[in-house]
Amino acid sequence: MPMTIDEYSQTLLDALIDELAIAIPRAFASLSDEFADLCGFAVGTTRLLEFIVPVFQRKSELSSGSGDFARFFPPEWAVLNNRDRSDSFGDGVETARKRLETHCSAGDYDLRASVSDAFLDSLLSLLVDLVRNNQLGQKTNDRYLTIWIAGDDLEWIIKASERLNTPELHQRVLSM
Repeated sequence: MPMTIDEYSQTLLDALIDELAIAIPRAFASLSDEFADLCGFAVGTTRLLEFIVPVFQRKSELSSGSGDFARFFPPEWAVLNNRDRSDSFGDGVETARKRLETHCSAGDYDLRASVSDAFLDSLLSLLVDLVRNNQLGQKTNDRYLTIWIAGDDLEWIIKASERLNTPELHQRVLSM
């Protein structure tokens, strides 16, 4: 059960999710247009919201020996722009992210933990809705979607994989 957060934190979180609801499909479409061989897309972040970036994988970047690990493990992927420049989803996302990060950094550990958990749950729900509404393309065994939390790799990669991908593709992730 998700933790509850105070009203002001929820307002800031809602503003960030609203911005991401516009920015994520736009980034996915842009990458799909730019790279015909796009085979992986993730939203990359940290538990402390230090950045939120689109992360992607291309079939042409996979070597014949890299196998499923490189295909399904976002730390091996390319980051749109780079981690030092976390505005790659756009100014609206970056502004909302900074407001929420600043608010959390001024609070105690429990506030930071509860907002982080609420953000990740909300982000996964948003991505599920975007997949359901076909804004990230149709589910296919050739394209992998997930969330990458830097430093907490497998937990969220697997949790998101189950909800965002076909059962066959998710089983391949579990067999890594």
